[in-house]
Amino acid sequence: MVRPAKALLLFVLVAVPAAFVLAWWLLRASLPQVDGQIVLRGLPGAAVIERDDSGVPTVVADDEASLAFATGFVHAQDRLFQMDLARRQAAGELAALFGEGAAPADRRARLHRFRSRSLAVLALESPERRALLEAYAAGVNAAIEAAPARGFEYLLLRRHPEPWRPEDSVLVLFSMFLQLNDARGARELDRAHFLASLPEEVVAFLYPRGTRWDAPMQGEPADVPPVPSPEAFDTRDLEAVAYLGDPGALEALPGSNSWAVAGPASADGRAIVANDMHLPLRVPNVFYRMRLAGPTGRATGVSLPGVPAIVAGSNGHVAWGFTNSYGDWTDLVVVETVPGDLESYRTPDGPRPFERVRETIEVAGGEPVTEEVVGTMWGPVVGTDPGGRLLALKWVAHEPGGVNLGL
Repeated sequence: MVRPAKALLLFVLVAVPAAFVLAWWLLRASLPQVDGQIVLRGLPGAAVIERDDSGVPTVVADDEASLAFATGFVHAQDRLFQMDLARRQAAGELAALFGEGAAPADRRARLHRFRSRSLAVLALESPERRALLEAYAAGVNAAIEAAPARGFEYLLLRRHPEPWRPEDSVLVLFSMFLQLNDARGARELDRAHFLASLPEEVVAFLYPRGTRWDAPMQGEPADVPPVPSPEAFDTRDLEAVAYLGDPGALEALPGSNSWAVAGPASADGRAIVANDMHLPLRVPNVFYRMRLAGPTGRATGVSLPGVPAIVAGSNGHVAWGFTNSYGDWTDLVVVETVPGDLESYRTPDGPRPFERVRETIEVAGGEPVTEEVVGTMWGPVVGTDPGGRLLALKWVAHEPGGVNLGL
């Protein structure tokens, strides 16, 4: 008869190594296959994926659909979880993966209804572009099916990756809007506070158009506004000082840059193009290096996982780059309700009913949460001004054509 203490020791001696071996196998099995041949369903033609010593892939295919399929396959091999987070962030579907702790972020994202907007974007695209996104999605799903094990992130969360759909690539682009634009009009509201509370010369100093070091493509560099005099800004008398104490009210003047050097001005006679893509450092990085070779030519540079395109790079004849443009992409519109009718608001063409859409947020391990999105002709209602008036957000991300799939 085995005594309990010996039985427990025997269990530990067997179970712990077995768990270690299982964990090691699952992690190894989740790594991408980089050698040999893989027969995949849905691949229109043939494609070859080669990786250099740094792991950077070169995708070669005889037709555009196969090139898109193979790009989706290699993106999913290396960056599936990153792609999943990007589409879920834009769609407001993080809680379905992480639980109720992510529900507040989903509530904020659902204001924009990007899942519905992504379908609308696809409906306006040409059949050829939709076919490429469908081929890309098929490649992502082929990688999910071909992997012997889920990525370690899904193992830790005890979740399985959802299939990729063509509209998910559009959601990835919308996630870039959330990173690079003011998605709630907070800067507009800050400026409204300052305009209402401070003298004009103080506001001009706080919100300069630029500096003499700028190199605008049109017009001349801006003059730096002078520091306001003590007479213009007396902190002992202004009630606005309390608002100025808000750490989120003021931020560093943002900037981004791109530049080019003509061949005759460079050391070796070759032109140079460079740009600051102006995104925070992350692990993994936002972008993904790769090379594409298809029937229309070759391109090398960086791609955005989730989208079948080279975002910045060169095709051997032309080099291109992108950087964030700090334009005025959002406006807050004061919404005036109709007296005696809280379900309608005033427009230049007369009263109009609010649009109300109920969004259901799935929550892992919990009950679904419902969020009501109130819409206007300008955009969703995002809050109120200091006087309690409703504010609607008008944003280029909501406009038809705001997402460009031409690349």
